[in-house]
Amino acid sequence: MIKGAERQELANWWPKVQSQFEGIAPDLMDLIVPTGSAAVVALLFETTRAPYVVKNPDGGTVQLEVPWRDGTSVRSARRSDLIRMLVPLQQVPEVEIRQGRLSTYVQQQPNTKSVLSWTLWLELYLVPLSQARIVLPFHRCRGAVSVSGFLPETNVEVTLAPGAEHRLGSDPIPSLTIGGGNTELLVEGPGSAYLRASFRTDVTDAQATEGALVRVTLQPVHASVPAVVEAKLPLVSDAKAASPQWIYKPA
Repeated sequence: MIKGAERQELANWWPKVQSQFEGIAPDLMDLIVPTGSAAVVALLFETTRAPYVVKNPDGGTVQLEVPWRDGTSVRSARRSDLIRMLVPLQQVPEVEIRQGRLSTYVQQQPNTKSVLSWTLWLELYLVPLSQARIVLPFHRCRGAVSVSGFLPETNVEVTLAPGAEHRLGSDPIPSLTIGGGNTELLVEGPGSAYLRASFRTDVTDAQATEGALVRVTLQPVHASVPAVVEAKLPLVSDAKAASPQWIYKPA
């Protein structure tokens, strides 16, 4: 029998937990599942930014430590544990979104109903953390797009291409440090690259009034964690536009 979870305001409880971390704490997502007269609360802790440093509640000379799960017990991390964790992180580049656009248009389908076609485009700047080549296979990269009240979170497949926008013409500026093919992107040094995705949804009578949230994970070869980038694309206010679009420009 499920007794149900006690009512606990996460907005009050989670900051107390975060305060026990030094610097970065794991991200938290919660989901409440009703089961008859009771409810089950699921908490998902995202640990893509490990390792995490916690404060020692006993105080003393050891003020901070990195906890390490070993079987069913928890101990302090050893130097070898940290090296084993941090070496693969060198294969994860820093990723900056320079600009982006999410566009829609109604596509008329012959002998069937119309669909709403979506196109996502992001210009990224990637910075490797070591001298080693970084390989980003497309099949290991994922994207998710959502617009509150208009588009539920939708997973999309993404592709990457080297280069940056050419402001004086339609052709992109080639990159000297990033190359690629039909299945992967090769990063030899800091440089720009495009990310693209397209998908379709049913046409809806709802009106877009909110910004679009884009989340992308890029999983390099030999890396244990992905590079995660998120951006909020503001809705473009244009009464003449037949379909909504969202544009991102850094401050």
